[in-house]
Amino acid sequence: MKSTILDPEYYPLFRKVQLSGIFADSKTFCDMNPVRPLESIYRDYVQNSGKKSFDLKTFVEENFESESAPYTDNESAGTAEEHIRKLWPRLRKQDSGDSGEESTKIPLPFPYIVPGGRFGEIYYWDSYFTFQGLPEPSDVCNMIRNFVWLIQNYGHIPNGNRTYFLSRSQPPFFGLMLDHYAKLTGEKPDPEALNALEKEMEFWCHGLDRIHVGETNFEHLVSIDGGIMFKYFDKDPKPRPESYIEDAELVSNLPTNAVQAVFHHLRAACESGWDFSSRWMYDAKDLGTIHCGQTLPCDLNALMIFNFDFLYQHTGKDAWQQKKQALEDLYMKWLWSQADGYFCDYDLVRQRSTGKATAAMLYPLFLGISTQEQADSVAAFTRDKLLQAGGIAASLE
Repeated sequence: MKSTILDPEYYPLFRKVQLSGIFADSKTFCDMNPVRPLESIYRDYVQNSGKKSFDLKTFVEENFESESAPYTDNESAGTAEEHIRKLWPRLRKQDSGDSGEESTKIPLPFPYIVPGGRFGEIYYWDSYFTFQGLPEPSDVCNMIRNFVWLIQNYGHIPNGNRTYFLSRSQPPFFGLMLDHYAKLTGEKPDPEALNALEKEMEFWCHGLDRIHVGETNFEHLVSIDGGIMFKYFDKDPKPRPESYIEDAELVSNLPTNAVQAVFHHLRAACESGWDFSSRWMYDAKDLGTIHCGQTLPCDLNALMIFNFDFLYQHTGKDAWQQKKQALEDLYMKWLWSQADGYFCDYDLVRQRSTGKATAAMLYPLFLGISTQEQADSVAAFTRDKLLQAGGIAASLE
């Protein structure tokens, strides 16, 4: 792994900058590139930071530079279609192999599309929705090839192609991406891509050996009712670098023994893509009550059912069919609320359905998992409660 400003030996400088308020956005410094070796920069920082004449902002400006920002111009360009077509080439990036050797950016081998604004890197689950509008199948193909490369090199698709995102993934949409491309081109999924999807499933299923010897909860896995279900998880127990000051302030008044748990739940919520939603909080107005990592999510488990089935359909391996059926049975038992008439998450601590109505209830409909009766009930609730001016609300809070 290449050296970055986030490495432990440079952490005092990173922490000082992040807490200083120099940048309004904590992500800014994470994404800056050192203009000379970090070892030399840090040595100068240690030697000079105690002097009265030392100015931290000037030091950072002299030793780090920002990446070129992706397109952020919001000025309309003709019709909506013309405006969108104008955006694609500006949001398409191609990394060079020799740039930013001590940057947090993980260079990708093929061109890719970024969201724009403060986001100058590829994001995992966002990309599935980007796929829906990409003008050329070759763009979709290149994005998939990058995700295959990430799985082959890191064992999973990280939240984004930054070193500080490697400790987590995002909702596992890779199977849906392969399905989308197959329908787009009429071609069968590429064997290399299928192998990558199988490897990604190994990431989400990591720790099965520990579950088999009696552990009930390990990383993404939860042993329940004689089977396995899935939750969001990030193994790093520290503040998120890209939201450092926000996380530090959030836990500043919490008991010491509660701090790591909050960091884990914040990061798990980032893996969910729902960062942040009252869906994950006991108190909708208090982020400190977040408990994402102690929740069985109805979206994640639906995606895993789809991925298992997709692999069975395209590899013929019975093991995937067995995993799909076992998880689907558990899904209907634990994540369908007959009383509410919709799918919702399950609280592992309180050992009951959360009862919270969120747009995640639509995943089983989209993925073809629900019965017709369940689909009708969810659709009626969505029309009555979630459908608002402008679209579907994420939740009722």
